Amino acid sequence: MTPSLANLIGYGTSALVTLLISIHLIRSYFRSKETTVGYFASFIFARFGIFASFTLVNLTYLISGSLFIPAVFFTTAWGFIFFSLIFPPLLFCRLLNWKLAKIIYPGLIGVTGIVAISAAIINFAPAKINPETLLPFINPIQLTVILYALSKVFGVFPLAILFLSQVRKPEKWIKIRSLLIGFGLIWVVSTIIAPILLTGAISGLYTAVGDVLIFAGIKYGQNKSGQITKQPTA
Repeated sequence: MTPSLANLIGYGTSALVTLLISIHLIRSYFRSKETTVGYFASFIFARFGIFASFTLVNLTYLISGSLFIPAVFFTTAWGFIFFSLIFPPLLFCRLLNWKLAKIIYPGLIGVTGIVAISAAIINFAPAKINPETLLPFINPIQLTVILYALSKVFGVFPLAILFLSQVRKPEKWIKIRSLLIGFGLIWVVSTIIAPILLTGAISGLYTAVGDVLIFAGIKYGQNKSGQITKQPTA
């Protein structure tokens, strides 16, 4: 199996999983109008866009051998990455009822994303073949990489801590739900580095584990409480 085919399988599977999860959560949101579910549905659907873009990177390279088209999808993936990072800050501020911060916090992530993506577009170039992995890749400028890492840490990690703080609650179902969602968000943060250290299909599959944990936490909370997941409080 070629490296591109393995990556195609890994990210393709992650794209399918996140698509199914987001569809389920979107339907759940329209039934309940629960904002927590709505934000997570939007977050995971945006992440589906990331995985779909990486899937197309490998698919277009395998079909055409072109290095220009994969570069376009790499850049598209950057767009979906920063778009997805807006939703955790929105939910964080919503849960804590921080009305002013609800504009400033996600706004900063959005502006950071615009700067990072603009830098990637300005420095756009066809993809190259990594001599070690034999995979098409683009080497984004350092500014884009730094802004990506900072946005992911400061955009997602606070929400993870907020959910993990609910472990103090006496109800067992709240503890389990909070652990699943909190660790799922931390897993998402870990994808800054972890997939780079992995090879083959595992690299792509790793990236969607956090989404599965978040989904499991939401569904567990719904099933145990008999209603849509209860929102945590500060």
